[in-house]
Amino acid sequence: MNKRLQIALISGGFALAGVALSQVLAFFQKNTSSNQSRNLLLRQKHDELGQHFIASVLRVTDLMHAERLEDIHALSRNVSAEKLHLLCELYFPAIASHSARFLDASTDVYLSLVDSYNPLDERPSGIQADDSAAYKEARSEFIQARDGLIKAIQAEPAGYGRTRSA
Repeated sequence: MNKRLQIALISGGFALAGVALSQVLAFFQKNTSSNQSRNLLLRQKHDELGQHFIASVLRVTDLMHAERLEDIHALSRNVSAEKLHLLCELYFPAIASHSARFLDASTDVYLSLVDSYNPLDERPSGIQADDSAAYKEARSEFIQARDGLIKAIQAEPAGYGRTRSA
């Protein structure tokens, strides 16, 4: 075999090997970058989930302190709980059943407060409803759903976006 041909074949082989190595490295870099982006998105959504959870609990608390029927109706729709449930459905399906239970429980608290509201009584709606069995049951279910969702949210993050310490 001609010496020039051998040099050309060896040079061509190294060039092709360099291109192949470059493509393999680009693939691994893209895959790593994609995983980092996904973890960052999940961390952001997890933080957003926590914010909606806090807002929805405060909404129910405000509902229990409402003194007029108009105030109760103004607080009827717990938008934060709905957003929380949507985030769970889209990004955290493992805890979506907990968020659905929480959303239903907050709605039941609202309905029990409306049912037991007395316009002649000037006390807050939660105190008025305290004698109602339906309200007590709805409040108890809400507390259980809230606590269950807290545990599920705490168990869900699995280190999104966190660095491991040695």
